[in-house]
Amino acid sequence: MRLISLEMHNFRKFKDAEIKFPEGIIGLVGNNGAGKSTIIEAIGWALYGNRAARTSRDEIKRQGAARSDDCWVKLVFELGGNTYEVFRIISGKSTDARVKVNGLITASSTQAVTQFLEKKLGMDYDSFYTSIVAKQQELNALSDKSPAERKKSMLKMLKIDLLEEAIKRVREDRRNKEKILEYMKKSLKDIEELERERENKKKDLEEYQFRKDEKEKRVAELEKKLREMEERRRREKEKAVKFNELEKRRKLLEERKNMKETLLMQKTEEKQRLMEKSSEYEKLRSAVIQYDKVSKKKEEMESDRKRYYERENLMREISILQKEMEKIEKEIVELNKKLAEEEKYRKDFESIKAEIEKIDGEIGEIENKLREEMAEKKAIISKMEEISKKIENIRRLGPESNCPTCGRPLKEKYEEIIKNFNIEFEEQTKRKQIIEENMQKLKEKREELRNKKEKFVQEMEKLEKILLEYRVIKGRIENFMRERKEKEGRMEEVKIKIQEMGEIKFNEDEYERVTEEFRRLRSLYEKAIVIENEIRRIPKVEEELKAIKEEIEFIVKEIGE
Repeated sequence: MRLISLEMHNFRKFKDAEIKFPEGIIGLVGNNGAGKSTIIEAIGWALYGNRAARTSRDEIKRQGAARSDDCWVKLVFELGGNTYEVFRIISGKSTDARVKVNGLITASSTQAVTQFLEKKLGMDYDSFYTSIVAKQQELNALSDKSPAERKKSMLKMLKIDLLEEAIKRVREDRRNKEKILEYMKKSLKDIEELERERENKKKDLEEYQFRKDEKEKRVAELEKKLREMEERRRREKEKAVKFNELEKRRKLLEERKNMKETLLMQKTEEKQRLMEKSSEYEKLRSAVIQYDKVSKKKEEMESDRKRYYERENLMREISILQKEMEKIEKEIVELNKKLAEEEKYRKDFESIKAEIEKIDGEIGEIENKLREEMAEKKAIISKMEEISKKIENIRRLGPESNCPTCGRPLKEKYEEIIKNFNIEFEEQTKRKQIIEENMQKLKEKREELRNKKEKFVQEMEKLEKILLEYRVIKGRIENFMRERKEKEGRMEEVKIKIQEMGEIKFNEDEYERVTEEFRRLRSLYEKAIVIENEIRRIPKVEEELKAIKEEIEFIVKEIGE
């Protein structure tokens, strides 16, 4: 098994840590409390779970970690030419684990992972911690002990002390057995004495055998009597059970007979009541016939009534449509009056718009000139910086030096050259001042045009609001005209409908009288329908009465038997 890497998250004191293990012997160096033992514990925890932890599961997560944070360890190692990746996690109150071999998940769940790794490593938790890992305190104690004591400690660490203890007990047991064997040898009797004792025991055995046979005969006789008694008891029990069953059946038949007699009385009363209902139904038949006639007449009058009021509603609708159309016409006239001055405001708006465009053009020209002046100013400043550098360079060289341009000695030309450069510098300064004055004038002109434009914009905004109001008015006019057209179309439809309906005669008083008669007869009709549904049950009740009587006769016969 060769370790490759170890990652820890919220494990003990490590918030996030990753270790890459190199080839060869590995040493963990650090002060006390730096976390060396935690690294070993993390390897053991990844392989064997909570059994490898120094504390309870709840204390493994790093102090200061949030309750929702996970605690996990990922260990990668090589074994038998395969790469194993073990991942074990504490999430909330649950623990989970998985192991991958060459990138494929081979086992999942804490128990399955531990069992899989124990099988692959060939050792369980105890074997691992006795043969591979030794606790730090035990190693430190070895240095202060004698060779015999160190041997004893090492045996204890490797759990070999248990084997030594077992060997010691085996030896003691062997000595004890040898002592017992020696005692048994001394206690053995001679063969003749054993033969005599054997003959005596044989006689005793024959006597015991005879007594045993006598006892067995007596037991057989008692068992026979017991079987006979059991058989008599069984027959008596069967009789008692049969008697109880018959008594129980008799009681059930009595109860059933009483129930059927009660039901017979109820059905007889029901038949009597239905026969009385039948007589009542005969009295109501004339009301049912009259109800059908009145109901038919009421339906005819309701149809006429519906058409009559429908025509009245259409006539009222025509009147309402006429009034609405007159109102719409007045609104259209009033709105058209308001539109009379729209053209004047529109011309003013276009004129101001043209002025603003003209000002924008002038401002654009001024800004172009300003950019040109600024470019020229930058060129002059650059030229002045160049002249200043030349003057400074010549002053630094002095009159005894050569000219940087032609290479000849400066001498008497020194002052003349400096003078010429100064004159040129002053000329550039004057040009720069003129440009700055021109730029200031252009800026003032631009500001004046911007102020003028602002006034025009404000005036234009006022005109836009006025023109917007006119657009709203036009929209309202269009809506009114569309509404007027719709109402004209509706009025034409209503007139055609009224013409198609023609004259309709309807008497409201007569309708009320027929309706009242209909209500009176309906209550009688509904009562007759209910009674009719009830008396239809008479044949069924008679059949039920017959069946109940036959069943009572059968039960009486059963009880008699």
